[in-house]
Amino acid sequence: MLDTTCKVTTNDSLYLTVTKDGLVVAVNGKEMITLSGDYQNFLACLQLVDGSRSYQEIIDEMSRQGYDPGSVLEVLNFCTDENIIKKAEYAELRDSLTSLDAYSYTKWDRQIRNFASLPEVDDRKAVEFQQKLEQSHIAIVGVGGVGSYVSLGMAMMGVGHLSLVDFDSIELSNTSRQVLYTEESIGELKINAAEKQILKHNPRTKITTLNRRIASQDDVEFVLNEIESSMGSLPDLLFIAADTPRGLIHYMVDESCYRRGVPCFNLGPHGFSELTIGPMSVPGLTPSYTQRAPKSFMIDENSDVQNINDRFSPNIMDPYNAMVAKMGVIEAVKFITGYQEPSILNSAITLNTSTWSIDRHEY
Repeated sequence: MLDTTCKVTTNDSLYLTVTKDGLVVAVNGKEMITLSGDYQNFLACLQLVDGSRSYQEIIDEMSRQGYDPGSVLEVLNFCTDENIIKKAEYAELRDSLTSLDAYSYTKWDRQIRNFASLPEVDDRKAVEFQQKLEQSHIAIVGVGGVGSYVSLGMAMMGVGHLSLVDFDSIELSNTSRQVLYTEESIGELKINAAEKQILKHNPRTKITTLNRRIASQDDVEFVLNEIESSMGSLPDLLFIAADTPRGLIHYMVDESCYRRGVPCFNLGPHGFSELTIGPMSVPGLTPSYTQRAPKSFMIDENSDVQNINDRFSPNIMDPYNAMVAKMGVIEAVKFITGYQEPSILNSAITLNTSTWSIDRHEY
């Protein structure tokens, strides 16, 4: 039942196209609809849905124009059900500044509107999503090819607290595939250069950095302890974006995080053209990665295999780092805001850029 007193506006994502088959209606979160036949009453109704009128005022105005009130109400119900029109609350929320300040409303205006364009999400809920991002604490282990993009991406989404963990210094080869580093920063610790660059994009993000190589389970425990001490809490989510010790680091970080109640997931490119994210381990909700994919006996027992694997040298192009990082950022935003359940809770997703096929590996 519609609340006919509330003011409504068209969905920010609404786009109409006239085709030979009729009027195509496209809006976020819904399948495209084609309206055939006479759709003039639909267009006339939408012309009035500009945020200044309530449902009842639209019905009254359409009646004055000669349209049947019952038919108008039917159109309004249809548009509401199909996410075509939404409550007009954004300006009121922005003016009240009860949850976000003017800076946040302006800087993240487009993504707040993007959240609000989803079905079942109104302006008020969209603002709450942005609040959750501002109040969240994200850790990134490894701030290289993938981790630099993840760190920047989370800051640009408005995340309030970042913990960056790395031990490496910037080399010339990093500057072609790690977005936070330039040739002027060669020789500098990655975590220091990363912090400076991130703050240029979001000066409000509180950043803690930790210069630490992870070579053992004890190192992971040290990192988590230091993060908790520096930030006052363990992270809400941790990205595993480091690749050494090869074959082991995912298990090391996952085991400690799971034991400490920290959700985490791994992500990265592999092969020549494959990008994989997940699965996400959430203590109390999912098994750990170690439980879902027990270690291969070769990792623990066969030192020859491990020694040969240690010869591996990174061979990657920048687009792969950027793409898999952004895939991970999307899943993190789902998890933090709750606008949608993460797609990697019980699976890993692999995008093959050679064929553009997507595989889901259930765990």
